[in-house]
Amino acid sequence: MDANNKPRDPWQFTNYLPLLSEIGELYTFTTSSRGGISAIAGLARRHASHRKRHPEDFPLVALGVDSYDHANKQYGRIKIPVFAPAGYVPERKFLEALAAAGIVIAESASIEGDAGDELNDCIPL
Repeated sequence: MDANNKPRDPWQFTNYLPLLSEIGELYTFTTSSRGGISAIAGLARRHASHRKRHPEDFPLVALGVDSYDHANKQYGRIKIPVFAPAGYVPERKFLEALAAAGIVIAESASIEGDAGDELNDCIPL
Protein backbone atom coordinates (compact mmCIF):
# COMPACT_ATOMS: atom_id res chain seq x y z
CA MET A 1 0.00 0.00 0.00
CA ASP A 2 1.20 3.54 -0.68
CA ALA A 3 1.04 6.56 1.64
CA ASN A 4 -2.62 7.10 0.64
CA ASN A 5 -3.48 3.48 1.50
CA LYS A 6 -3.91 2.56 -2.18
CA PRO A 7 -2.45 -0.61 -3.68
CA ARG A 8 1.08 -0.23 -5.02
CA ASP A 9 2.46 -2.08 -8.01
CA PRO A 10 4.53 -4.95 -6.58
CA TRP A 11 6.98 -4.73 -9.51
CA GLN A 12 9.64 -2.21 -8.59
CA PHE A 13 12.76 -1.01 -10.39
CA THR A 14 15.50 -2.58 -8.29
CA ASN A 15 19.31 -2.43 -8.27
CA TYR A 16 21.44 -5.29 -7.02
CA LEU A 17 25.04 -4.82 -5.88
CA PRO A 18 27.02 -8.00 -5.15
CA LEU A 19 29.47 -7.50 -2.30
CA LEU A 20 32.31 -9.57 -0.86
CA SER A 21 33.18 -9.17 2.83
CA GLU A 22 36.75 -9.05 4.11
CA ILE A 23 36.43 -12.70 5.18
CA GLY A 24 35.15 -13.89 1.80
CA GLU A 25 31.39 -13.98 2.39
CA LEU A 26 29.13 -12.93 -0.49
CA TYR A 27 26.25 -10.54 0.07
CA THR A 28 23.85 -8.70 -2.20
CA PHE A 29 22.79 -5.14 -1.43
CA THR A 30 19.32 -4.74 -2.93
CA THR A 31 17.49 -1.45 -3.22
CA SER A 32 14.51 0.20 -4.88
CA SER A 33 14.89 3.53 -3.09
CA ARG A 34 16.22 6.68 -4.74
CA GLY A 35 18.89 6.99 -2.07
CA GLY A 36 20.10 3.42 -2.54
CA ILE A 37 20.07 3.65 -6.33
CA SER A 38 22.01 6.94 -6.14
CA ALA A 39 24.58 5.32 -3.84
CA ILE A 40 25.14 2.48 -6.33
CA ALA A 41 25.31 4.99 -9.21
CA GLY A 42 27.98 7.02 -7.40
CA LEU A 43 30.03 3.90 -6.80
CA ALA A 44 29.64 2.86 -10.45
CA ARG A 45 30.77 6.29 -11.70
CA ARG A 46 33.88 6.26 -9.49
CA HIS A 47 34.71 2.70 -10.51
CA ALA A 48 34.18 3.35 -14.23
CA SER A 49 36.79 6.10 -14.33
CA HIS A 50 39.28 4.02 -12.30
CA ARG A 51 38.65 0.86 -14.37
CA LYS A 52 39.84 2.58 -17.56
CA ARG A 53 43.34 2.73 -16.08
CA HIS A 54 43.20 -0.40 -13.87
CA PRO A 55 40.88 -3.00 -15.46
CA GLU A 56 41.87 -5.76 -12.99
CA ASP A 57 40.75 -3.84 -9.87
CA PHE A 58 37.46 -3.90 -8.01
CA PRO A 59 36.56 -1.15 -5.53
CA LEU A 60 36.85 -1.73 -1.82
CA VAL A 61 34.14 0.21 0.02
CA ALA A 62 33.16 1.02 3.56
CA LEU A 63 29.43 1.11 4.16
CA GLY A 64 28.37 4.40 5.66
CA VAL A 65 25.16 6.30 6.17
CA ASP A 66 23.96 9.81 5.45
CA SER A 67 20.53 11.38 5.87
CA TYR A 68 18.31 14.21 4.74
CA ASP A 69 15.01 15.74 5.77
CA HIS A 70 12.26 14.51 3.44
CA ALA A 71 10.20 17.23 1.73
CA ASN A 72 7.10 15.55 3.19
CA LYS A 73 7.53 16.19 6.94
CA GLN A 74 5.42 13.10 7.64
CA TYR A 75 8.40 10.94 6.60
CA GLY A 76 10.90 12.85 8.75
CA ARG A 77 14.62 12.23 8.38
CA ILE A 78 15.55 9.67 5.70
CA LYS A 79 18.71 7.61 6.02
CA ILE A 80 20.59 6.72 2.84
CA PRO A 81 23.54 4.37 2.24
CA VAL A 82 26.99 5.64 1.32
CA PHE A 83 29.62 3.45 -0.31
CA ALA A 84 32.77 5.28 0.79
CA PRO A 85 35.94 4.51 -1.22
CA ALA A 86 38.41 2.46 0.82
CA GLY A 87 40.84 1.26 -1.86
CA TYR A 88 40.94 -1.46 -4.49
CA VAL A 89 41.35 -5.24 -4.55
CA PRO A 90 42.18 -7.65 -7.38
CA GLU A 91 39.09 -8.62 -9.38
CA ARG A 92 40.13 -12.29 -9.21
CA LYS A 93 39.33 -12.43 -5.46
CA PHE A 94 35.71 -11.58 -6.18
CA LEU A 95 35.52 -13.98 -9.13
CA GLU A 96 37.04 -16.79 -7.01
CA ALA A 97 34.41 -16.21 -4.30
CA LEU A 98 31.64 -16.35 -6.91
CA ALA A 99 33.06 -19.59 -8.34
CA ALA A 100 33.28 -21.11 -4.84
CA ALA A 101 29.59 -20.25 -4.38
CA GLY A 102 28.75 -22.01 -7.66
CA ILE A 103 28.14 -18.81 -9.62
CA VAL A 104 29.72 -18.84 -13.06
CA ILE A 105 30.49 -15.58 -14.83
CA ALA A 106 30.62 -15.78 -18.61
CA GLU A 107 33.62 -14.13 -20.25
CA SER A 108 32.70 -11.45 -22.77
CA ALA A 109 33.04 -12.69 -26.32
CA SER A 110 36.04 -11.27 -28.11
CA ILE A 111 35.54 -9.89 -31.59
CA GLU A 112 37.75 -11.48 -34.22
CA GLY A 113 39.15 -9.19 -36.87
CA ASP A 114 38.09 -5.61 -37.53
CA ALA A 115 34.51 -4.68 -36.65
CA GLY A 116 34.50 -2.50 -39.76
CA ASP A 117 34.77 -5.66 -41.89
CA GLU A 118 31.35 -6.77 -40.63
CA LEU A 119 29.81 -3.45 -41.55
CA ASN A 120 31.23 -3.40 -45.08
CA ASP A 121 29.89 -6.72 -46.33
CA CYS A 122 27.66 -6.96 -49.40
CA ILE A 123 23.92 -7.30 -49.10
CA PRO A 124 22.49 -9.53 -51.82
CA LEU A 125 19.55 -8.12 -53.77
